Amino acid sequence: NKELVVRTPEIMDPFASHVYMYASFFNSFSYEQYHDYSMIMLNYFKNCVWTIYDTLTKKEFEVKYIADQSVNSKAELSAKVQHTITLSDWHQDQTLTDYYRPKNASILCIHSCTALADVESLINNYESGTTIFFAQMSKVFKSYYLFNWLMRIFFRAPKDSLSGLKSKWALHPLKFKVQQNEQKIIRLLKQHDINFEVL
Repeated sequence: NKELVVRTPEIMDPFASHVYMYASFFNSFSYEQYHDYSMIMLNYFKNCVWTIYDTLTKKEFEVKYIADQSVNSKAELSAKVQHTITLSDWHQDQTLTDYYRPKNASILCIHSCTALADVESLINNYESGTTIFFAQMSKVFKSYYLFNWLMRIFFRAPKDSLSGLKSKWALHPLKFKVQQNEQKIIRLLKQHDINFEVL
């Protein structure tokens, strides 16, 4: 009918065609003191980040992964993101507050070692439409054999590095720091109208 038609959904939803994904590898703990534990937690977080990215890329929109550290890669987009996540490491250079851009983000991945002050700042600047994925690292070290003494009599955990760390986790000082921080972060997120998931 020769009338101008404007597609308003594209204007109303800025993430209709693409999604910005942020994943903060900033670690507020003294992770160098607990190298073995920190590496297991790092690998768990990387796996979470990659799984989320890979799942999103199978949807109808483009995913733009914004790394918080520079990694040189000449690979194709999906392989480049995978390479970037693989080579990412814990750091204390760029905090979540410095890295995260709430107006651009629609997916944000944080973890148990994220600074509580950064989460508070995140909540204050939260934009509706953003989904936060919280990787709960203490889950990695939960042992099926740990508190059930009867099971420990009849069954033995396989001898590998992870089972060795799990057996020491019950009384490890890092456990209490991590779990305490997790509880505070989850409590903060629950207190506000925020779309989040615990992994």
